[in-house]
Amino acid sequence: MVSKQVPIITAFAGNDVLMIGIESTQTAFADFRSTGASVLAKSLPAGEAWSWWTGLATNPLAGGAIAKVVASNGTTTAGTLSLGVLYNSVA
Repeated sequence: MVSKQVPIITAFAGNDVLMIGIESTQTAFADFRSTGASVLAKSLPAGEAWSWWTGLATNPLAGGAIAKVVASNGTTTAGTLSLGVLYNSVA
């Protein structure tokens, strides 16, 4: 990627995730990481979204203890990354 990687500090259990949505105005990369490794990495074309929700397929974050999401922009032009994660913190 072209831009500096920006960490989004968050912590949750991948097994508790019910829904994920990511969209970017520019080509972007989002990497859900545990303390030691990448659990899910997504490359996003400009203006396109990626999503997952319970029942669609196997949870891509299952078994991972997510510590942060690292995002970067694929161009030198400023852009906006939108990220949403819905999880059940009682599970």
